[in-house]
Amino acid sequence: MISYPDRKQYCAFIDEAVQNGARQHLACELVGIASRTYQRWNQGKKLSEDQRIYNDSPAHNKLSDVIRQDILREMERNNHPNEVSLCLNNL
Repeated sequence: MISYPDRKQYCAFIDEAVQNGARQHLACELVGIASRTYQRWNQGKKLSEDQRIYNDSPAHNKLSDVIRQDILREMERNNHPNEVSLCLNNL
């Protein structure tokens, strides 16, 4: 996640490059973001801050503890000891 001050700086760099004749997608590539990301940041009248940091709602696809334990038990039973130590998101 890119901080708001960094967003402002990146957008200033990109705006300056575009005003001097650079193509937007190439300027975005130089700062390491997608052109679509830059466009999304600049929707509306002013630069928007990332709203995900204010989201307190739980993940809808999170496994319950019971299901998580069932998966781990099944993996242990089927002789997958190396995978049991992995995070379930990586399976």
